[in-house]
Amino acid sequence: RLPRSHRHGAEAPPSAQDRKRLEVCWSAGLGLGVSDMLRAAEFQTRHALLALRSGDPAHVARALSIEALLAVWEGGSRKRRRAATLRVEAERLARLSGEPNVEAYALVLRAVGAFLERRLRDAAELADRAEELCRDRCNGAAWDLANVDNIAVTARALSCDLDGLAPR
Repeated sequence: RLPRSHRHGAEAPPSAQDRKRLEVCWSAGLGLGVSDMLRAAEFQTRHALLALRSGDPAHVARALSIEALLAVWEGGSRKRRRAATLRVEAERLARLSGEPNVEAYALVLRAVGAFLERRLRDAAELADRAEELCRDRCNGAAWDLANVDNIAVTARALSCDLDGLAPR
């Protein structure tokens, strides 16, 4: 769990070694999430702690986005409120980072969160926004595009939005 208060904007930018650690932990957490949830959680936690220590807006945004999604997944009104707070901060930092891929990542996880809360129309609309962002401004966003397409199609199918399922 991330601490309730976090600082970002450390006095000095992260060193090259710290940036490498951040990227490795984030990539491992993301990649292992498909096959080994326990190890993925360990790497995501390491990434979150390193991100908070470094103050790097892009990595803090990624960490907060994951934390928000986990809070939604756990369920309950208190967790949903915490997720909303984390999501707002994650999206603010994603914009501050100036990295479209980080903005897209935050939006993708927001769409997944809406899906988990069974807000299917919101999930589909957020996925559409994320897809547009990925196509217009991101490089190497195949993972994000595959996920948003899956979210959008599944949300529309479950809500019987047959018009929205038409080929785009």
